[in-house]
Amino acid sequence: MAKKGGIAGISKGDCRIFLTDGAFREKEEVDELYKIWSASQAKVVSQPESKPWKLHEFTVADLDGNLFRVFYDFSRDA
Repeated sequence: MAKKGGIAGISKGDCRIFLTDGAFREKEEVDELYKIWSASQAKVVSQPESKPWKLHEFTVADLDGNLFRVFYDFSRDA
């Protein structure tokens, strides 16, 4: 695992997952990632929405049915 500038990546073969700290991501990045994944015909489970629990999020599924929730925590904006 490598870490640089608020982002960490874990890789095995052709598979990669990236994790970021709060300072790295913004709400607009969640919406942009949704657009990119939707255009690539990813299996979108839920569209981006700002939830009452202070997360702006969407969910996608991989081919095995694993769910990935992508979110921005806007509770820190208050």
